[in-house]
Amino acid sequence: MHALEEKGNAKMATEYHRIKLCDIVPHKWLHYLQADRAWTSEDMFLLLAQEISRNQDYAAFFRQNNKGAYLIMDNGAFEGETVDLEEVIHAANGVGADEIVVPDSIGDVKKSLASYYDFIDNKQRLWQGNHMVILQGKSVDEAIEHFYLLHDIWKSMPESMLKRVILGVPKHFGARRMEVVRRLITLPSHVNQVKILPPIHLLGYASGNDWLIGQQDWFLQHIRSMDTSACAIWAYEGDHTTTLNPLYAAPKRPDDFFNLPVPDLLQRVEFFKYRKKLRNNMAAL
Repeated sequence: MHALEEKGNAKMATEYHRIKLCDIVPHKWLHYLQADRAWTSEDMFLLLAQEISRNQDYAAFFRQNNKGAYLIMDNGAFEGETVDLEEVIHAANGVGADEIVVPDSIGDVKKSLASYYDFIDNKQRLWQGNHMVILQGKSVDEAIEHFYLLHDIWKSMPESMLKRVILGVPKHFGARRMEVVRRLITLPSHVNQVKILPPIHLLGYASGNDWLIGQQDWFLQHIRSMDTSACAIWAYEGDHTTTLNPLYAAPKRPDDFFNLPVPDLLQRVEFFKYRKKLRNNMAAL
């Protein structure tokens, strides 16, 4: 498992005892949730660069109120609004984010790899924090092929930069996502070389299969974190039926998720209840 430990002015990926939960939260919920409980280094948030650009209150909140939470600036590909690299970096610098998600193209290895080469060759100097590269492909085998291509890039990286690489595994692999992770972990090392496997971040809570396979101990040391908007959705919709058992499906994010109205007291209580249950499930894997 991996966590985030401050070293000097940077937060680095290091070993940790459980998967970290990375929250995705509607704009108008942020002030109320922070008022209910102060954020700590245990908290992690995924922000969308396009939301930072279009909503000044959202950006201002994180500039003024982030007192320790780890912030990841996403490129918006999953939402269908991929933001270019310069805008992702600009948004990240504007709120003091710790990590960016390098622009990618869902399911397309060639385009995603070209974007990563652009970052490494031309834009790396613009960003000194951690960066996440997303594993792509339309099948498990394509994802593994993409990994080998990325591995060739990482082999020539200086150690100082390699320590700042995070490997994202997206939810579009569905029930096969943990098969992708299993393959990554069990790939043999090349002759006379050490296999490079950065800390893994799961993009989105895809299915109960994530929990069932993830309960195996040998997964734990490789998965750093998982992002989800599920806790806010469950709280907003008043879904009191789930016990967050391993078979419970992830909820569909409403189209207007980021503009949901101010939460009432019950919704705030429910948010932290679901968040605690989900974090406990992740800790128990």
